[in-house]
Amino acid sequence: MAGIFAILLLFLGSSTPGRARTLYGLDHGPSNFDVVRFGAVGNGKRDDSKAFLKAWESVCQSTKPPTMTIPAGKTFLLNPTTFRGPCKSPAINIQVSGNILAPSSISSWGNDQEHWIHFKCVDGLSIQGSGTIDGQGHAWWPIKSAQETHALSFDVCTNLKLRDLHIVNSQQRHIAIHNSNTVYIKGLHINSPEDSPNSDGIHIQSSQHVNVENSFIATGDDCISIGDGTYDVNASKITCGPGHGISVGSLGKDGSRSTAEMIHVKDSFFIGTKNGARIKTWQGGSGFARNIIFENLIFTDVENPIIIDQYYCPNKGCKNQVNVSALISNLP
Repeated sequence: MAGIFAILLLFLGSSTPGRARTLYGLDHGPSNFDVVRFGAVGNGKRDDSKAFLKAWESVCQSTKPPTMTIPAGKTFLLNPTTFRGPCKSPAINIQVSGNILAPSSISSWGNDQEHWIHFKCVDGLSIQGSGTIDGQGHAWWPIKSAQETHALSFDVCTNLKLRDLHIVNSQQRHIAIHNSNTVYIKGLHINSPEDSPNSDGIHIQSSQHVNVENSFIATGDDCISIGDGTYDVNASKITCGPGHGISVGSLGKDGSRSTAEMIHVKDSFFIGTKNGARIKTWQGGSGFARNIIFENLIFTDVENPIIIDQYYCPNKGCKNQVNVSALISNLP
């Protein structure tokens, strides 16, 4: 028996250490980074921001395609946090199985009240999972602020994938895509009360090659808003409502030049929304909104199923303006 035991020890010792540790549950491998292993508690009360950033630092330095795991059965309180790249691996995965909670007090945000969970300059990022991301926006909604606040935002990201996420009660916009290229969004559930102001479901700005499909979006503002500098945006199989519909714009605010091109919205449902498919531009602006297709849309209890508004004025009392210099420059 002793000889057999010695042979077994010799066999284990001669095998690959990492493989043996993984087989016996002693290790999750060098490419799996569970935030709990970096000090996150997940009781919904203690701030886990530093632990998330420590985990992200290891993720970003990994040369193998890493996975950052937010485990099920826990609720992680996260103060405003930016996850910065560039990272070493061309592909990074974040598995959101647990819940993520924003601070309930606005004072916890400090000076920067624009971003809650912010990814910047990260390529090849995939985020998915059945956990809930809760912005606790109730304290924000009574405040009339000109600043745009985003629950989940992405700046300068390429090859971004978001799948099967549940995002609720954003402070204002639930998801913001800025200056990004090649974005694929599928299976999202976004939900905020009908009276929550400026709570766009997905806002796309200065980005190209963006696809959104098979998602349910209920908010107090646009289900999807497509802003300036966008090119090649496709939205299909969207269930929108309540909310203000799917909007191109607003474009040309304060006399600016804005562009939106190759926008395709199809095979979608609008239920109890203020608008369905909309294009909106401010007076006095310039630029273009072109190659826009609204196709096979079904409207139920919608106030304005399709609307093109070239005199957009949400606060009323706007002066009717014409951009004379833009008109002259377009003369033959």
